[in-house]
Formats: sequence, structure tokens, C-alpha cells
Amino acid sequence: MQEFMGTTNFVWWYGVVEDINDPLQVGRCRVRCFGFHTEDTNLIPVEALPWATPIQPVTSAAKSGIGLSPTGLVQGSHVFGFFQDGMDAQQPVIVGSFAGIPRNEPSTKGFNDPTLTYPRSVSIDGSSTVKEQDTSRLSRGVTQGTAVDVKLGMVEKEIPIAKKRLSFSEEDLERWNEPETPFNPVYPKNHVHQSESGHVIEIDDTPTRERLHTYHRSGTFEEIHPDGSKVTKVIGDNYQLIMQDDNVHVTGNVNLVVGATGPEDGAGSNITIIVRGDADLQIDGDATAVIGNDMFADVKRHSETHCEGIYSVHAQEKIIFRSEGDILFDSPTECNITARGNINFKSGANGGKGVINLNPPGEVGAGGIPAGTQPGTVGVPSYAPPSF
Repeated sequence: MQEFMGTTNFVWWYGVVEDINDPLQVGRCRVRCFGFHTEDTNLIPVEALPWATPIQPVTSAAKSGIGLSPTGLVQGSHVFGFFQDGMDAQQPVIVGSFAGIPRNEPSTKGFNDPTLTYPRSVSIDGSSTVKEQDTSRLSRGVTQGTAVDVKLGMVEKEIPIAKKRLSFSEEDLERWNEPETPFNPVYPKNHVHQSESGHVIEIDDTPTRERLHTYHRSGTFEEIHPDGSKVTKVIGDNYQLIMQDDNVHVTGNVNLVVGATGPEDGAGSNITIIVRGDADLQIDGDATAVIGNDMFADVKRHSETHCEGIYSVHAQEKIIFRSEGDILFDSPTECNITARGNINFKSGANGGKGVINLNPPGEVGAGGIPAGTQPGTVGVPSYAPPSF
């Protein structure tokens, strides 16, 4: 009978990963096994170690790219497994990895990371990690040199809420702050996945402090707090593309600030909105628009404003009405024009003379007197009209 796994003696091994650059890219690692290999890399160089195949969990199909990638171990990882070929010891299989507390700096001897990267001697902030647990600091509730320290150093504060009345000064504005992370786990309730470059995923099950947290090494993150609040912060540009309908329902207030938090730093931050179809806006309460510079509206067809109360227009300089057609003022009651200076009427165009009708024919004049029973026209005054 040919030898195959199951007919040979089952042989366990324990060793250290020294190479993860599998030329076949199927997750294999070269492992130096205690008792089977020497620490002398001159006698057994890294290139002479057999490739060990990692076992994947049943939640990963490990077929046609489906499931988890069989990567994640680093040089210096302590792993264990068995040899498929028994004491021939040429076909190792990795069952799992061990965490521990490194006692020494990386070394060029065997049973170490040949690149001298792991175990890391310093953390993000430069603090020493020698003789520190391999378990993530975040899992142990330690913030020093972690993503938590980075986030706390970038908290946005004093973000203004838009003015609700025109008379408010900049000092009168209400403001809000970015909520700080409620990070406060108790070991072993915080389940952390941390990558080599510093990406972090936390599933914190600490009672009353439960959190979900995804963090990119650049500082971009999304965190769900114990009360269900969510904080999303994007350090770079943000893009969101929705190919069908988008429905948003907010039962509280919405504050949108475009630009820096202070008015002196807000120049150059713009908002652009394009609607290819119709746009409907319903406001059940008051509406206030404060525009710091010019405002221009280009309407290609009709424009209509309906006001059930008083309609007031105030300008510090001029109010100009221009029309390529007629201009009509219609009131069922009185129409009053008051000026602190002269009131001038001019009829005619390009120097020509026109007629100003106070009561046009067919209309009822003041006091109910039919038009035409009293003078109803005046000649063109000889004054220079105001220039616009």
C-alpha cells in the first residue's frame, strides 16, 4: 500500500515563519521547525525550508477566490501544525498561530524574522514594544501609540450652525463638536483585527460600551457608538454614487457646513447642485438665506412668487425692474409710491416721445369719474432719467 496521510505516523511540529512570499500565491509559508531544523542559517538557509500550507476555517470556501484569503501571517509568527508525510517532514501543514510576549529584539539567527521587522521594537508613537504582548493594544484597552491617539488628536470642534436670523453676528452662532471615541474596552471583550500597515477593525463587546469601528491608517474611520450614534470621518475626498433612488429621512436637525469652521478660512469652498429634472422644496416653518456676496437667478421660462402676507423688498442701493415686454402693476386697493426726492415718469424710447396715461380710455378714474372727462395725459417731462 502506498503511503499517504492517514497511514503514516501523525507528527506535530512547532516553528517560526521566515518567508511569506509564496511564488504560487496560495498562502504558503516557509517555516523553521524546532527540533527538525537548526537555527544556523548557514546550514539550513531560509530558501531550503519546505513550504507549509495553511488550513482555512470552514467559513472560507478556499475555492475559486471564494472565502478568506489564506494570508495574514508575517515573518516571525509562531505557528504549529503537522507533517502530511510523517517523519519525512517535507509537507508541513499550518494549523494555527501563537501569540506570546517576545523577549528579544529581532535577530539574524534562525527562528526569527530575516527582515528584522518582527517583533516590532517600537509602536506608532515610538514607544518600545519589546517584552510586550503580541495581542493588540486596542484589545487590551491601551491607547498609547494606537489609532485612538491619532483620532483624539484630530477631533473637529466649534463647527458652526447657520444663522437663523439676519441680525445674528458670527459670535452668536450655535456650534457643535465632533464626538470623541468612547473607546473603553475591557479585556477580552474587544475583538480586534489589525493589519501590518495599521488598518484596524474593532468589534467591542464590552457591556454598556459596545462599539463597531473601522479605521484606515490615513485617519479615515467609521465608528458606531454604544448608543447607536455613528461618526464617519473622511480625511481625503469622498465619493458616493447611487444608481437608483436615494431616500433619506432625518427626524432631527440637519446641519451642513461647506468650508472651514471659521469664516476667515472658508473662502474657496463651494457647493454645486445640478438637477436634471424638477426640484421641489417644502418648508413648513420660516426660511432665512444669508448671502455674503452677489446672488443671480437665471430663469429660462416663467417665474412666479406667491405671498399670502406682506411682500417686502429692501435694497441699500437701487431696485431695478427691466423687461423686454410690458410691466404691469395690479392692486385691488390703493397703490402708493413715496419718495424722499423727486418722482419722475418718462415714456418713449431712444429719445422719442410717448404718452403717460393717468386714466387710460375705458378705465374708471379717481372718484369714479369716467376717463376722458378730465385731463388724462401729460406730456413727456424734460428731465434726465436716472441711469442704472
